[in-house]
Amino acid sequence: MMENNTIHSAETEPDHSLNGGFMSQYIPLLYKYDASLKHKIYVWNGSLLFDIALFFLVYLYSQRLKTFKALPNKHKVFWCLTGVRAIFGIHTVIFCGLTALKDSELYNDKVFGRTLSSDFFIARIVGFFIFECMFLFMSDIVFKTLNKGLAIHHTLSLLGFAVGSYINQGHFFGIVGIIMEMSTPATSICWMLIQAKLSKHYFWKINQHILIYLFNTRQNLGFYAIYHIWAQWSYIHANMNGYFQWLILANSLIVTLILNPYWTYKKTVQLYSGEDWNFTPLAKPKASAFPIIATGKEDMSEELETFKSGDSYEVTKISKGVNTNGIIRGVVPNEAVRNRMK
Repeated sequence: MMENNTIHSAETEPDHSLNGGFMSQYIPLLYKYDASLKHKIYVWNGSLLFDIALFFLVYLYSQRLKTFKALPNKHKVFWCLTGVRAIFGIHTVIFCGLTALKDSELYNDKVFGRTLSSDFFIARIVGFFIFECMFLFMSDIVFKTLNKGLAIHHTLSLLGFAVGSYINQGHFFGIVGIIMEMSTPATSICWMLIQAKLSKHYFWKINQHILIYLFNTRQNLGFYAIYHIWAQWSYIHANMNGYFQWLILANSLIVTLILNPYWTYKKTVQLYSGEDWNFTPLAKPKASAFPIIATGKEDMSEELETFKSGDSYEVTKISKGVNTNGIIRGVVPNEAVRNRMK
């Protein structure tokens, strides 16, 4: 059968035939939402502005924290993004999880099944990923960092949710897919505690175990989505927009077979290392002309200040008990270390 490659837009007029969905009884705003293209655009823009405002609220609140004040600027931006992601992950997983469990329309028809609740949440998610991609790429350009996995994941997610919202198809896969954000709050806690030098604390380790479990659950959700694509491929291939069906399939395969296993592995390694792996410099830093002479003293575990000269980079600490009898280039000791070296 010929593929349907025509992209039809969302209804310009209200669709009064849609069921409100389970969550409509708990969210008064849904009584005014009619799933028209006009209302979708309102939600896209409103969601974007909400997340931008949330970003600056996190920034203002974090100004009270000594940990935040001590961070480099690129880490401060990532800190605020992490806070927004955590809040998004909590409320979206709750709402979309209940929608997936209660709204049978999504399960009964994997292509056209939708409710006012699912339509509203898909539009809200589009606004979030516009915010994510905008801030993520601006941050990468300004600070010359690159997180390839995150960039690929969020770009594909934005494309998938935006097209699904616009053509009113594939809400089942969108709602199931966004439930994978269940790991986001724990990921945010993990990173923030590492910045606070609390990666050895028992709470961080408990959170890390929960995080690894959630990533394994994400993997199961990915295979669940792939199974339904495979089981109903004939119906999907005949009725879903041709480009969109391949976008959903590509998203599901990349997340399930590449990104989720990679992130699960990295989080498992991180459980034992307690290190941050989010920032990878694009260029290798140059050695400094200011060396530290290792003295062989019993404890050199104090923090080192960030040294910047041309290319900026950081060294967090010298391991406890180090005795290199040589030169470590590229860092300048802080006052505490200088006193110990006298």
